Amino acid sequence: MREIQKEIITVSWVCLLYFVAESIFCSVITPVKSSLLSDNIALSQLFFLPQGVLIIITWLYRAKAIVYLLIAGFFTTLASPDTLIDTLVVINIIVISITPYLVLQLFKACGMDIYLMPGIEIKKQWRSIILVTFVCSIFNAIFQGLASFMGGAIESAIVLVSQEVIGSITGIIACLLCLCLYNKVVILYKFDNI
Repeated sequence: MREIQKEIITVSWVCLLYFVAESIFCSVITPVKSSLLSDNIALSQLFFLPQGVLIIITWLYRAKAIVYLLIAGFFTTLASPDTLIDTLVVINIIVISITPYLVLQLFKACGMDIYLMPGIEIKKQWRSIILVTFVCSIFNAIFQGLASFMGGAIESAIVLVSQEVIGSITGIIACLLCLCLYNKVVILYKFDNI
């Protein structure tokens, strides 16, 4: 019973994190970016925070993260009033939930276990997380290109890859900075209470 309660709490905060990241991206970052960089297609996904959440959750929870992210993806989609659920949206949620795990497993199969690498401080593992994000963004760009092609919209492969890479890298860096700030606030709060 305690294990089920722990899993429900974990799923709840993953859903909350993903929903907050998606909300901030859609309601704050996108309008600001559109007003400042209206003609720049390559920067259309600047600071794509949901990708950062996907990578960090997968990095922390491994295979369990797929279930957490699927639930969070469907919850966020259902909570968004602008998004209709169709086959393409469902496939997109499944692909973006599975891709980070597959990339981490790909690195592991190549002899580079990036999951909380032993012998390296957690603070210094950000480089490996950015590398995973870069590879995930390439796979996501390939999927987005295939989905666009199947839907009849043919977009430039270079534009798709640049959108995914720029958005994902800036998103993961923003998420890592938020985690670092959160960690510093928690440490300062603990020292103040001593």
